[in-house]
Amino acid sequence: MSQACFVGEVAGVRDFITYDMGGTSTDVCLVRDLAPLTTSDGMLGAFPVKVPQLDMHSVGAGGGSIAWLDVDGSLQVGPRSAGASPGPVAYGLGGTEPTVTDANVVLGRIGTTKRLGGSIAIDAAAARRAVTELGSRMKSALTIAALAEGVITIAIARMTSAIREISIQRGHDPREFTLIAFGGAGPMHALALAQEIGIPRVLVPRHPGNFSALGLLASQIKHDDVRTRVGPLRERLGVALELFGEMEAAARHQLTLEGFTAQEQKLVRSLDLRYHGQAFELNVAVGAGGLAVGAIEAAFHQQHRGAYGHSSPGAVVELVNARLTAYGLVPRPSGARYHGAGDSLDGALVERRAVWFDGKPHDCPVWERERLPERASLRGPAIVEEFGATTIVPPGWRGAGDEHGNLRFEREGRA
Repeated sequence: MSQACFVGEVAGVRDFITYDMGGTSTDVCLVRDLAPLTTSDGMLGAFPVKVPQLDMHSVGAGGGSIAWLDVDGSLQVGPRSAGASPGPVAYGLGGTEPTVTDANVVLGRIGTTKRLGGSIAIDAAAARRAVTELGSRMKSALTIAALAEGVITIAIARMTSAIREISIQRGHDPREFTLIAFGGAGPMHALALAQEIGIPRVLVPRHPGNFSALGLLASQIKHDDVRTRVGPLRERLGVALELFGEMEAAARHQLTLEGFTAQEQKLVRSLDLRYHGQAFELNVAVGAGGLAVGAIEAAFHQQHRGAYGHSSPGAVVELVNARLTAYGLVPRPSGARYHGAGDSLDGALVERRAVWFDGKPHDCPVWERERLPERASLRGPAIVEEFGATTIVPPGWRGAGDEHGNLRFEREGRA
């Protein structure tokens, strides 16, 4: 998450949804003004987890998710995965059941001329056989391309539901956000996913397949402290102010011991609030100065209305917890300007091949990302390949590289 916030800040994108798709699952999280949303009402399976955590949602949809038939003969995708071993059928490592990756191979979206990760040769014939065998057991007759597109459509629908849960169901309009796609399979499905849920812009950072490594360099040292004092906010506000004083003194002492100067320390206050009689609360940020009860209550009412669709301005607001988050600010990588490897887009062309979109094949250029010139302009249908990921640009999308080497896409016809 820290790496996405770092890239967003450098690229001037402050409101975005992170989309991390790997081999077995997809993780999404909403970030507003470079702050990931948090919750104290998470679930681990069927069990509630009542501790502060990122409001991240995961679904069992990844490149290795297996396509299968339910008892009624309907097509399903995931959550069972082929995993790393044996993996998709196309990898030739012993897999026998078709996966999302195999469907992409059948559609021409994953090429066969290069080895994945420099070592795995793609067996397109094996992928076609596996998808064909699945189709032979279905009641309705589908072409192999139509069945492969169906597998991708179902996987995208599952991922769309995850984004809907952390955006629309939390009172946020996806049209106000950018989708930042990473993970080995994220850029492959990001634009189709954005089109499905109405997100207008997609950003694919450099090296998306290894993007998590950037988090090790961009993360700040963080300490959380929480003190519980349940009672009406107007009666407990003075107590909260005293608690913040105690927590700030302890946090600054700890950060100083860790070698951070006063200028390298950042403290963030917040309160967990609820209406009297509720069993769940919302976290409301408060300023570093004095606590103005009217402003805090107004912020809580607004946040409650956004999260649940209603508010009760006349109801008693209750304090549950006072929270302090203390950051030790470490030096971060610079947002260096990207220098392309060539001057011509033609120099980055690897091949042209038939790729299926919307039920028909398209003559599609395949570009090598490392050889794209600065500010390269792309238009779908197109494919951008690199060592750790593949970016699929469907028809109706256009994109360009920015000064930091990110690829930024939007629907055709947008201003």
